Amino acid sequence: MYCSNCGAKIVGSGRFCSNCGAPVGASSSASRQGGSRGAKRASGELNREALIIYLRNLEALEFAVRRHSRLRDSSLYAYRHAANMNHVGCIRVNRFTGRLELQGYVFVRWNGEYPQILCNAHGEVYLAEGNLDPNHVSVCVDLGQWGKEMFWRALDKQVMEDLHKNIILYKDGLFGLGKYTRRIWGKVDPVEGDNVLRRIEENFLPTAQDKWIRKQAKVERKKQAAESIESELSQAKHLLRKSYNLNIIPNQYRNLYAVDFLYSFLKSSNLTLSEALLHFNLEEIKQKLDKVIEKQEQIILQNEIIIAQNEKLLKKNTAMLNGLASIERTTENIAGSSALAAQYSRIAATNSETCAWFCAVQTRW
Repeated sequence: MYCSNCGAKIVGSGRFCSNCGAPVGASSSASRQGGSRGAKRASGELNREALIIYLRNLEALEFAVRRHSRLRDSSLYAYRHAANMNHVGCIRVNRFTGRLELQGYVFVRWNGEYPQILCNAHGEVYLAEGNLDPNHVSVCVDLGQWGKEMFWRALDKQVMEDLHKNIILYKDGLFGLGKYTRRIWGKVDPVEGDNVLRRIEENFLPTAQDKWIRKQAKVERKKQAAESIESELSQAKHLLRKSYNLNIIPNQYRNLYAVDFLYSFLKSSNLTLSEALLHFNLEEIKQKLDKVIEKQEQIILQNEIIIAQNEKLLKKNTAMLNGLASIERTTENIAGSSALAAQYSRIAATNSETCAWFCAVQTRW
């Protein structure tokens, strides 16, 4: 038994609370007069099995919102990254002659209408040393992360002819194909230079437009996936708000840590919800559950999916909750009966909606 004034546990059969001194006989006598069933109704307590179903749904929805928020963020990033990037081709430059022997890449792309080649501020073709991600190159240039150092230049026949005539190598580590000669340190082997341009003409230009079309289709798929996950997340948040708005647990306990604790506590004890709340200390519980919650997330979500797919169990729980609501409606002269009947009906409805949502999104995880 617990003190109705301070919530401290009362040891033995004392008539006064050892913590605050408040008399405890009144609450005990009320319990004896009304019986366990009447006392629970008077205090607004729900049937234990109904309460556990409700808390399990809350816990699963809290975890689902947490997981789906991460999925939403990653899907939006994937979509935006793909949408900001036009198809980029890497034309490898295999070797240079002279005092250096290095490897690098020339970057070309299709912008939706015509081919382009990456140039520096002087209009020279940019030749990157080492291994660079072409997607990263495209995004950096398009978003201005390289400032005014680089730009995409239309790759028409006149440009190709100019490049065939002006192939040079610069000493500062940024190699180029272009007309400017004031920083020349050594010329590229003409054969290798021609090979670079031939790879552009033979390997990139004939397929660039088709690759861009396929890429656009990929972007559209990523967009649809992101929109679908966003919609599912909105539905989960709506269900969570709807469940909390039943006002079964107080506002300060409407979070993942509290719900996880209350569900586990009530499932493994014979105490009521009010008694469970007396044991609740958010900061202490948060410290204990931080690591546990990380490990439990996948297990809890998978268990909820299994429960949601179990039509027999769903029908059983729905019948039980509707039966409790029916009993409360036919009970007379007990305070709170009509309110409890409405709560059982709402729990049954939100349980069905929650199960339907988990069945719909099960492939996400």
